[in-house]
Amino acid sequence: MVAISIGVGLLYGRNVIPPFWFIAIANALILVGHAFLVAGARRFLGRSVGWPLLAAVVVVFCLPMMLYHNVPEAMGLRIISISIGMALLVFLGAWTIVHDSRFQLLNAHQAVAVLLALHGTLNLARAAQTLLEPVLATDMLRLGPSTSTFFAWGILFFFGLTVGLAVMVTERLRDLLQDRLIKENVARCAAEAALQEQRNFLTMVSHEFRTPLGIMAASADLIACNLPADDKESAEELDRIHRASRRLGNLVEGCLADDWLESVSQSRRSGELNVGTGRKSSQHPLRLHTTAIE
Repeated sequence: MVAISIGVGLLYGRNVIPPFWFIAIANALILVGHAFLVAGARRFLGRSVGWPLLAAVVVVFCLPMMLYHNVPEAMGLRIISISIGMALLVFLGAWTIVHDSRFQLLNAHQAVAVLLALHGTLNLARAAQTLLEPVLATDMLRLGPSTSTFFAWGILFFFGLTVGLAVMVTERLRDLLQDRLIKENVARCAAEAALQEQRNFLTMVSHEFRTPLGIMAASADLIACNLPADDKESAEELDRIHRASRRLGNLVEGCLADDWLESVSQSRRSGELNVGTGRKSSQHPLRLHTTAIE
């Protein structure tokens, strides 16, 4: 956009600056601006820019301006060259947007593609008109209403294009946000499923441990009842078995308690409980906030 604005400004500087600047440099900047516009659109849509093709279009259609910038009789050739060059570039930009996978879903993409296609069509029409009606004057500002209309269209085109590109960026950000939310939801569901599997496994293992631990504790108690009083070594071993069984049993019970608390932590609800003061004449019952676990 900056290059195009500078180029248009140089066009209006005719009779003030040398012809090479307001003809060759100005039109070259306009073509370069269109090329960067197409490159930005292709990169925005995730496609390869294709710099060789864009550079070739700019160089080929800038040659008449560079070679004949000081030849008044070649003004028609210069107009045809710049018009066809801009038409090719904007048609390439429109084609890139139309072939985007989300073209049918996003209104801004459609509006910008139509705007680019219309701009290219008007440039081709201008080239055809110049070809059919050769231009001999050297002052572009005196070429008649068609040229004035074209310049007015150029202003409207760049204004509409700026708005359309801004909306395209907004739609792109919205799509990125939606994609991120979807990915986060998928990740959250996967994490919840993995956590539930972990809880199920922990519950199963804990229950499987309780039965052999109970058998071990009961067997140790039975042996202790029939153990002679003077067998201190066996008594110490039984005491070690009791301590290990209790420690492992407490661990299992703790795991089961934690799993139960986690499973019901999401199903708590708060409510109000009206408690009377004990006297029937009381008009101000005491309200306690309680938490019930479903």
